Amino acid sequence: MFGEFGNSYGVDHLSDGWQRHLSPAGRERNLIVAAIRNAYAYSLASSGLEHIRVEDDGGITVLQDSSVSRCLRYPNEYQTQMDFVSLIVSSLIYHGNAYSYAKRNGRFEITELHPLPPHKHRAVAAEDGNLFYDASAEWEYMTRQNIDALVPSRDVLHVKLATHRSLLWGETPIADSAYAIGLNNAISHGTLAFHSNMNRPSGVLSTDLTLTPTQMQDLRGAFDEQARGFRQGKVPILGGGMKWQPMGITASDSQVLETYNMTVLDLCRLFRVPPQLLGIDHIGNGSSTEALINQWRATGLLFYAEIIERSLERLFDLPRNEEIRFDLNNLARADFAAQIEALSKGVQNAIYSPNEARRKVGLPAVPFGESPRIQAQNVRLEDAKPAPSYASAPSAGKETSPSAREQDKLDKLDDNDDPALDDDTAKAVAIAMIEKAMK
Repeated sequence: MFGEFGNSYGVDHLSDGWQRHLSPAGRERNLIVAAIRNAYAYSLASSGLEHIRVEDDGGITVLQDSSVSRCLRYPNEYQTQMDFVSLIVSSLIYHGNAYSYAKRNGRFEITELHPLPPHKHRAVAAEDGNLFYDASAEWEYMTRQNIDALVPSRDVLHVKLATHRSLLWGETPIADSAYAIGLNNAISHGTLAFHSNMNRPSGVLSTDLTLTPTQMQDLRGAFDEQARGFRQGKVPILGGGMKWQPMGITASDSQVLETYNMTVLDLCRLFRVPPQLLGIDHIGNGSSTEALINQWRATGLLFYAEIIERSLERLFDLPRNEEIRFDLNNLARADFAAQIEALSKGVQNAIYSPNEARRKVGLPAVPFGESPRIQAQNVRLEDAKPAPSYASAPSAGKETSPSAREQDKLDKLDDNDDPALDDDTAKAVAIAMIEKAMK
């Protein structure tokens, strides 16, 4: 159990936990919570953090060689960016808080980020209002670092979830799902104990005859002897009116299974994860993979990405036109057909240039592919000219016939001659040729 100040307590000998503001934090391992944790951690860790600058024209430039990018790429000497992000997400899921101590160089740039254990309440408010953090750590590597016990908040990355109990301490959603997790664990443990003890046989032998205890013992031994060969494909033969009746799932077992599925749905609902993304296909409505990912990204994944991004931007003290972002578009890599279709539409509508679209799928640039392109018939409304009205033409409703001179020149054109025509005559001849071809 966790108290409101982050201290942990055992639950075996506490009967007044509700009076101490204690709430279960799901310390016991649970398969569904672990699957949810993995879904968030794997997705965000594989998305990648980028340091970007928003240009004056609205374009985005990725700053790959900045000190921020170098620190995010390798936060410390024992973690990669994927390890670092996975640990942050796991700490948020299980504890509601994630801490890291920032080391700086002589230019006051952050060069290393060292994670701190998340189960401890580390924020301390001084009398003058300044905020400090306890940077002491129980991990072996961190104990060898020269870190003061209290460091100012500018040197600590603190990512926290919301809670009504404290502004300086986050609370995990697991605290609100204590009953669902407890019931889920109880059903899992009961099922494990049931199958381990083999409290129920797979079937029974029945007959209408009255058997003595000796006969029952002999029949049991005979059936066990035949059962040894079941795995080799041998067929058992029952005599004396014996019938084999397999035992199926009872109504009570079905109710337990339904209750288990309800706890799974409660956990997925709390963490905003579609059950299908956890490999649970028999729960929830059927949808395409793209629709499920978009739903999850909008309702749950984007929230965790945003709080980590904003916390990192505050730690690095970035200017207003610079940001740290997860590239959540990497989630579309699993649906390559949808990605290609989206890029194709982007190129056709001049959103991407051909080379920009090629770079998103890892292809090299091609000559003349840097400029966006669009079809010629797409013009501005103010540049569009109305088509001439046929009714306003002077010869409306009348068939135009070429003059004798024009007809003579038209005949010469039919004979593959090339007479010299003035502009007016050439236009008249062209019109006559079109009308002649349409008849």
